[in-house]
Amino acid sequence: MHKTYLADEKDKIWLACFIDSEGSIYLSRRFNKKTHNVEYQAFIQIYNNYKPMIDRAAHLMNTSNVRERKRSLLEQLRRKQTWYTWVSERNHLILILEELMPYFMAKNEQANLMIEWIKSRRIKCKSKYDVEDEMYFIKLAKLNKKGPK
Repeated sequence: MHKTYLADEKDKIWLACFIDSEGSIYLSRRFNKKTHNVEYQAFIQIYNNYKPMIDRAAHLMNTSNVRERKRSLLEQLRRKQTWYTWVSERNHLILILEELMPYFMAKNEQANLMIEWIKSRRIKCKSKYDVEDEMYFIKLAKLNKKGPK
């Protein structure tokens, strides 16, 4: 069983604000060539140029999924920074979202939808993905769209 280090309310507030401002809560969709089915995968991902911030978030969530992302040559000419990402583990996701739910401001709807989707997948017990899964994917994509809505 996964656990987090979010006993302190200040840490929960800090992490929820960090995800609200620098993170994404989303479903990834891909086509599996072996099974010829569409598959979905749930994620929280946080991006930042300052690695100690990402390291702290990873520590609070009791994971070590910090990745360094090198910029392409063109991006390096525009911005010289390297950025870091933290990506949630699937089994850990619902625990994190439920602990942070009261503290989200900007990503409250995304967190609620993701919790609903994860729970619906548990009830379906690994059955094939269906129209309902696609609807969750579309709703989350619309909520995560950048720019004016």
